Amino acid sequence: MSMSKEQLQEEIVQMRLAVIKEYMLKGILPIDDLVMAINCVPVDCETLDKCKCRGTVCGTPTSHF
Repeated sequence: MSMSKEQLQEEIVQMRLAVIKEYMLKGILPIDDLVMAINCVPVDCETLDKCKCRGTVCGTPTSHF
């Protein structure tokens, strides 16, 4: 059986997601291994005036960078 590079990449992603789901259902998901702090990105609160709004989201201060 031959696979394209894209098919192989998709298979790997699907397997990874299946393992994460299995660990989550068993309650053994190592959250600390999946979370990464990005401390070098400045974050501030500004309104989303330039963003497309949905419902009451417009004008709400939101963290962004």
